Amino acid sequence: MLALYLTKGSSANVSSEELNVADMHILLLSSNYKGVELELTPIDPSLGLKPSGSSIYLQPTSFIEKMLYTGNVSIVSTTSTTTSTSITTTTINQSSVSSVIPMQQIMNFVNTTAPGILMNNFAALYQKDMVCNASVYNATFQTLENMKAVGPNSFYNVSISVPRNINVNVTKVASNTYLVTYIGVTPSKRYTGALLTLKVSLTPTPILLNVSFEGPFENMNLTQVTKIYTFQNSIHNFCGAYMPYIP
Repeated sequence: MLALYLTKGSSANVSSEELNVADMHILLLSSNYKGVELELTPIDPSLGLKPSGSSIYLQPTSFIEKMLYTGNVSIVSTTSTTTSTSITTTTINQSSVSSVIPMQQIMNFVNTTAPGILMNNFAALYQKDMVCNASVYNATFQTLENMKAVGPNSFYNVSISVPRNINVNVTKVASNTYLVTYIGVTPSKRYTGALLTLKVSLTPTPILLNVSFEGPFENMNLTQVTKIYTFQNSIHNFCGAYMPYIP
């Protein structure tokens, strides 16, 4: 059983099989005491998108099963992909899926842009450096900064703010115009948030309308953020992503 926390208009990428690769995009259209309306969009697993950090997988007790596994399912097929119709409380109306987000087309495009490539590189760096430990961090910091890693620079304080991976959310903002948000997922929810937002138009051909770095990269441009990645990636151990970049 998959549990998600969503507010109206927010979305998440999820894995229907509890894997490390997302195969479905879920958008909350509305909710009330009677139920919810969701827009479900299949994602090609070959895109390699990570499930959103808000996803929680549960092993239901008999009480939860009785509470949730009731009612009938109403599923409207939006692609040729076969959809399972196991019992759930979710009802998807025809109007809810009249405008499906073309995830594959959007991601195929943004993955060829400089900001998209940079975020994919950061994602690989963050995943590689998940195994960073205090010993390696302290030694690396001492070598680079010529001082001990204490206070705000301590391994504990830094490690809770460094992303472990990057999730990608896509929302529609206008006809053929979408926001692609790269979210850094950190051990502390306090620091989990957007790293980059791309505004994309698909017509007449895909184009970036706006590029906005956020969070730790706020007020920076592509050149500045690229320098941070280049510096951190040049540290040949598993703590490069934890090292501060000083221009």
